Order: sequence, then C-alpha cells, then structure tokens
Amino acid sequence: MGGCASSNKASPLEVRDDGPAAVQARSVWRIDPHRGHGIEVDFAQQRGRDTSSLGPGERLQFGAALINGPETLRNEATVRSLHVAYNYLIPASGPFEAEFFAGAGRMDLKLRVQGSAPAAQISRTLGGGALVAGIGPRWKLSEQFALEGRLSVMSGLRADTTYEKDSIDVALAYRPVRQLSLRAGYTWIKAVMEHDTRDSDVTARLRGPYFGLTLNF
Repeated sequence: MGGCASSNKASPLEVRDDGPAAVQARSVWRIDPHRGHGIEVDFAQQRGRDTSSLGPGERLQFGAALINGPETLRNEATVRSLHVAYNYLIPASGPFEAEFFAGAGRMDLKLRVQGSAPAAQISRTLGGGALVAGIGPRWKLSEQFALEGRLSVMSGLRADTTYEKDSIDVALAYRPVRQLSLRAGYTWIKAVMEHDTRDSDVTARLRGPYFGLTLNF
C-alpha cells in the first residue's frame, strides 16, 4: 500500500516570497527573585504570495480538493505559531546575555491556491500541536538599545502529516521602559508539511522585515 501511495503522490507545492512583513508579540514573566527563570508566551505570523505552474499530467491535491495541470497557480501561504515555553535567562557577562526556551504550542500553515479557472481553487489550513525550542542571544548597546537574535525550531505530528517550522530573527530592540521592548528587524521562516498520503507536500520559504514587541513582568 505504501508503494502504491508513493507512486501516485501528487506534485509538491512551494511558496517562496522575499518581501512580506511579519508581526511578532511576546510576553515573559520572570518567576524567581533573580529573574533567571520565567515563562514566555509567543505569537508570530508571516504571509507570502507567489505563482507556480503544473505541467500536463501533474496535479495538486489535498483530500478531495484537486487541481490538474496544465495550470498556472497563484499561491498564498500564511504561517502562524503560538507557544508557551519555559524561558531561562543566562545572566549578563558584560554586554552579552542569552535566553534559552523550550515548550509546546501550535503552528498552522493556511494555504490558498487559485488556478485560471474559477473552480480551480484550494483553501486549506494544515498543522496542529507542536514542540518548540530555541535560543535568543542579545548584545546590549546601552540601557535602552540592544541587538537581538533568535533561532527557534517547532515540529509536530498529526495523523499522516509531519510538520516543522524553522525561524531565524535579527533585530534592533528599543526599551523605552523596563516592561516594554519594541523590535524591528529581519526574519527568515521555513515551514514544511509532509504527507504520508497521496496529498501534496508543502514548503513555505518566507523572509522579510518584521516588527514585534515584548512585555516583561
């Protein structure tokens, strides 16, 4: 059965966009007097658009939804993630400090595909619960400004689908008050959905500027 499904697997879809802006919001609660241990809640979203084509005999398929080639496709992918994680802040050594985090949450890839014919369209939301881990180094330039980086990996399994989101952020952070940080920078996101069925595999490679804020308690 596995060989039969593999030999009849639909064509993969890749959405690649180098321009869209992303938004991020994070809140961190420090739960010990030395402020090393904490809990963070993090939300991120990025949307990308591009075009692709299906050749003769190729198809894009998600369950009963099907588009047959030849066809020119307009694709839109929205990648969202939300997690709750344990956050450990390594005390500053000079201007440097770093945060490690690990926890669980949810990631979704909302997909919209439109062909040239009105009936040639697919709208699906893929994803589900996932584990997350990462690191966020920070270089303090002053009491109010810092350069920040953040690397995170999120992965999960649902029925016959495995999915993963990898992201890298680089930003300049401004802290007008102790409880609030505003960030502006650049982000790279790769989200992958792989199916063990005949459905199409999906990859979204998105990168562009991002804007975010962090509330600290």
